[in-house]
Amino acid sequence: MKKFLLFLVPVAFLALDYGVIDSAINADTTVGTIMACIASVMMVSATIGVYPLLKNS
Repeated sequence: MKKFLLFLVPVAFLALDYGVIDSAINADTTVGTIMACIASVMMVSATIGVYPLLKNS
């Protein structure tokens, strides 16, 4: 189960990252672009941060 989670969680976060980046590209306003970029940074941080937690559990 642990190895499955080590694969599934980062893949899920990266799939969400793709959606956020796509919405940043298609954003019509500057505020929309800024919000999408902030969300993208948060998703990348979560993706990188969850891997050591799962690996050490």
